[in-house]
Amino acid sequence: MNKKQIMVKLLGKEKGYYKIAFPNLKIPVEVDENLYRKMRHSREFQFFKGKDLEFAPKKLEKELNV
Repeated sequence: MNKKQIMVKLLGKEKGYYKIAFPNLKIPVEVDENLYRKMRHSREFQFFKGKDLEFAPKKLEKELNV
């Protein structure tokens, strides 16, 4: 059975934590480097490259200069 990958977006790194936007969450999730690396190598997540992903908070992108 194939699972659909979850499209996420890396918004930036702040104070040692990576901020990741998920499609159904208004607030980005902060993860440490270990979890971030696991997510990058996981088949469950697909990281979106670009700035026009609809669910990513634009205000936060501007604050992090992404």
